[in-house]
Amino acid sequence: MKQDGFPQKYSKKITPEFTDGINAMQEEEIKQRILTCEQHLYDVDDAMDKDEELMKAKEHAKECAARYKETKGVETAKIKYCLYILETRGVSLSKD
Repeated sequence: MKQDGFPQKYSKKITPEFTDGINAMQEEEIKQRILTCEQHLYDVDDAMDKDEELMKAKEHAKECAARYKETKGVETAKIKYCLYILETRGVSLSKD
């Protein structure tokens, strides 16, 4: 069942059976479903935190990206300094 106004990025992840079921529930039942979903999210987050293979992959990705991140930081600092000097010399940096 399509819900006008409900974001499609979420609606495409849930089944019509789920939405039909929720639409038929009373408010307290819906609140209980929310708590159940929250517990599932907690369990998944906990499992992810304990997944050594995932942690190793994240650390490896972090190490691989470090030099790029550092270079981008240096270049950003250089640009900001150049803009600062132009501004202190009275150059207007706005698009006006």
